Amino acid sequence: MTSYVILLIHRNPHRMFKNVLLVLYTMLLWILTCPVDAAQVDSTFIKSVDEAYQKGEISRDSALEAYYSQALTAFDNYDFGISRRLLDYYESLLAENDSIEQANSKLLYAQMLMEEGERADAIEYLSESLSIYKSLKDSSKYMLVLLKLGHNYNYIGDHIGAREYYNDCIEIAHELNNLVVEGSCLYNIGGTYADDENYEKGFDFYNRAIALANESLDK
Repeated sequence: MTSYVILLIHRNPHRMFKNVLLVLYTMLLWILTCPVDAAQVDSTFIKSVDEAYQKGEISRDSALEAYYSQALTAFDNYDFGISRRLLDYYESLLAENDSIEQANSKLLYAQMLMEEGERADAIEYLSESLSIYKSLKDSSKYMLVLLKLGHNYNYIGDHIGAREYYNDCIEIAHELNNLVVEGSCLYNIGGTYADDENYEKGFDFYNRAIALANESLDK
């Protein structure tokens, strides 16, 4: 990499700074987007962000964005230990009035717990994030968490609880004209009735879900 930068300077000194910045930006982009192991996170990413923030080189919002975006990347790669470590740093910078950031963190924790089969703990985190999204009137995130709560209650066999959350989610999805989520809820409600051996109701909801899917295809 060093020789590449020197070559750029030698051949066209007038474009030196532009090219060097481009190379450095490419390196940074690679670091931020590629999968990383725990050692890299501990020794490179977290240290770099923390030092830059402490020196005033980046703002608190930039540090928060860096920690959270990398926590999402780690989650996508099933590196839950890394994701949690990054969220710890993320939450250490949060102020009491950072409501949306707190809700996003709780939602990501919940998603990791769901993947690990810890559904009861996931429900607790989801319920906390749901209250925040509701207070912020963030309908899209509120709908998403209602859907996940329905899935979790369905998973643990609480079909009545699952249907309550699915029905609440249907209301919001209908308001947002989100036919995919609305149809998913109808289908899952049908599944809960089928599991309860109430096949007539189950088929009714399945048919409603199919009708909604056909409607969405026509649009």
